[in-house]
Amino acid sequence: MKHRWGSLQRSGFVYFIRFIGEKYIKIGLTTREPKVRLQQLKRQYKHPLEILHVIKTDNAAETEKAFHSEFKSKNVINEWFELTEEDIKEIKGIEKI
Repeated sequence: MKHRWGSLQRSGFVYFIRFIGEKYIKIGLTTREPKVRLQQLKRQYKHPLEILHVIKTDNAAETEKAFHSEFKSKNVINEWFELTEEDIKEIKGIEKI
């Protein structure tokens, strides 16, 4: 997608981060290292978090949007979803998009 300020298509990562011991998973994007984003979220939420999976992508925004759309029925609030173990297993099979 072109915009007057340049391309909005940016490579990066779509991450799946979970509260440790909980069932809620955040599907988000970052153009930096996912571990940096994890540290930011740990400060924000004050609860132990873990990265479940990371997918490298040439278009982080579109890839994140596709996952949000795919799991729309499992959305809890904002970017947090209640995914099944089967969903997680399928996601973990994806390395790059």
